[in-house]
Amino acid sequence: GRVPRIACVTWDDARRDAMRYATPLSAQLDVPMTMLVPVGFVNEHHPFIASWSTLQAAQGEGRWHFGSHGLDGHRPSPVDASGTLGPPLANRLWLPAEHRIETIEEYRQRLVREYRDSRQALVAHLQRPSEATVIAYPFGDIGQLGRSNLEEAPALNLEIAAIYYKVGFIQSHFGHAVFGDHPLLYQRTEPEFNEE
Repeated sequence: GRVPRIACVTWDDARRDAMRYATPLSAQLDVPMTMLVPVGFVNEHHPFIASWSTLQAAQGEGRWHFGSHGLDGHRPSPVDASGTLGPPLANRLWLPAEHRIETIEEYRQRLVREYRDSRQALVAHLQRPSEATVIAYPFGDIGQLGRSNLEEAPALNLEIAAIYYKVGFIQSHFGHAVFGDHPLLYQRTEPEFNEE
């Protein structure tokens, strides 16, 4: 009568070294893994990030599932006139050319592009639309960590993410998703280097 517990192994950033070393580890342990792909970095051919062809080849080996790690949300960006950097999903950004902060509508439109375009790229390149309904928010932050210049940031992120995704991951020390959790706010944790 016990409810089974499931461990989900996720990797962020589609780093070349993770693809190289985690693929045989997945086979050795017979554990499928999920890579959360930072689409913007892949599109720019970032030197440490796997290419679409590398991800497609890994997908062909049957060890990997793929989800989104956003489009450009990995780039800490100025959130005020003094140039303070913050996580882009959690903040309205400073627009230096216009000497002002984004309006709420501009922020909303940027969030739509972030969520929509990252999912569309995954579907276009990896041809697995059902898997592309999972996102790990860059920095694990959609405004719930208190590093936001907009009180409504978490609600706006969840509203827009829900259009494109079924599951979203935030970071926490607890790291467990439990019955009743909001599926776009599932917790996950990063193990310490010396953990067993």
